[in-house]
Amino acid sequence: MDGVKREVPVDSDTVFPLGALSQGFTAACVAQQVYRRGLSFDDKVSAHLPAVADKHATISDLLGHRTGLQAPDHLLHLDDGGLFNDRLADAIRAFNSSKPLARGRPRFLHKSLGYALLGTVVDPSYHSYLQKNVLDPLQMTNTRMSTYARYDHGNTTRRFSALDHSRVCTYDPSEFSFHSNVEDASVAVGGVSSSSNDMAKYCIAPNEAWRRRGPAGNARARKTRRAQVFPDVDLLFSPLQSMGDDAPDGTAKKSHAAGWVTCTLPAALGDLGINAQLMEMPILGSGCAPVTVVWNQSRYHGTNAFVALLPECEAAVIVLSNTMTANDAVDWIGQLLIQTLLNHPYPNNYPLLASVSAETARLRYDEVGAKIALSKRPGGPPRPLSQYCGCYKCYFPPYFMRVTRPRTRDRVRFKKCLRIDLREIDGFPLQHLYDDTFTWFLPWDQRVKARLKLDYRPDYYLMRFQPREDGSDIESLVWINDPAKPEGHVFPRISRSASYPYWRC
Repeated sequence: MDGVKREVPVDSDTVFPLGALSQGFTAACVAQQVYRRGLSFDDKVSAHLPAVADKHATISDLLGHRTGLQAPDHLLHLDDGGLFNDRLADAIRAFNSSKPLARGRPRFLHKSLGYALLGTVVDPSYHSYLQKNVLDPLQMTNTRMSTYARYDHGNTTRRFSALDHSRVCTYDPSEFSFHSNVEDASVAVGGVSSSSNDMAKYCIAPNEAWRRRGPAGNARARKTRRAQVFPDVDLLFSPLQSMGDDAPDGTAKKSHAAGWVTCTLPAALGDLGINAQLMEMPILGSGCAPVTVVWNQSRYHGTNAFVALLPECEAAVIVLSNTMTANDAVDWIGQLLIQTLLNHPYPNNYPLLASVSAETARLRYDEVGAKIALSKRPGGPPRPLSQYCGCYKCYFPPYFMRVTRPRTRDRVRFKKCLRIDLREIDGFPLQHLYDDTFTWFLPWDQRVKARLKLDYRPDYYLMRFQPREDGSDIESLVWINDPAKPEGHVFPRISRSASYPYWRC
């Protein structure tokens, strides 16, 4: 529903956040520049962006998520329900600070930061390039580009979340407006919003290009392709990195291409969503003839989205939403639609799978809470609570938080604990566990209302304060907020003042 409480129904022109589906637009623009500007997938990223420290990473490495570097994206998507809200300079600094995890690029490591860089490789004014070379030619008149969903268009969804006991929490649009300007790095990663009508136009174009695929035999054919939105789908959909599901002969069953995942049914889909963390994904297409599927999914922007192309069938499946469910219901809906479209002889029971995964999500969250509660030791913190207070800042990527004693009106809610504010998100309790370690684990509904990402690692919900070597005072805190950075992000304390303004951080 658009607005939910106002009970205004959506239609095919209602605008939804696309989140990570925006990366497919970025990849299409990169492929265009291969024909228009002589860009090569083998170009070194540093040749286009000298500030990038990795002198070996190529354009195709970023497109296929195969740099072998850490992929810590949690902080970049934490605020505003999952929006990527950082500028190019911040993205480069965060990219440069990533440590190598895999040598020789042997495995898939999803890293949104790469697409933040690719937007500028395409054009210094990426959003203008995208408008002129993709949106305008395809007449995608209801598609918008912004780090934050723009509400200057009347037919735009309001985000909401489902709470316990059939209650609904809606979000005021102003809560998603930290920056008012368009940041190209953010647009390239996840800042595009669109409607189902516009996405249908977008999906038709590569399906049509699939029919004319093949090498451009002469200069005239190459010139013709240069003007097309999708000049070469063979290049765009060419597998770049296996996603770990290989056949016995070593060939990849499923690979990440440029902005899309490619596979041949029968296969398991949904690797990029949360359902794969909750259960073993079912095989889609059992008993059917091989069918090529090119797909992508998103869980940014506090919403889920799923798009799949079936070029051999000249069909596409588009599922957009204005909410993020714990079990990624959009993923299940998308797979159900593919199954129905192809009339598979051995169908999966997707309603049952959705129900089981939703129950599993809640059970696992409760288990995390129980583990954290068991780790609590008798006694209080080793120092006065006032010594933990202040403003803390992580520099790569830039992120800050404030730790304070609770205000008078919050004393009941924050009894015997601290109050923590993550950037512009309202404060919530920080409760002592042991030594200088505190937890911000929240009941399910409180976490949902705060728009904080769901995670099933106890470490994610802990804040470990670090004292000076002599133990006299707190100098930083460590937050292991991302499994891709197991050592955690360090937040040095930049001020002891609880009133230190965020804009100075």
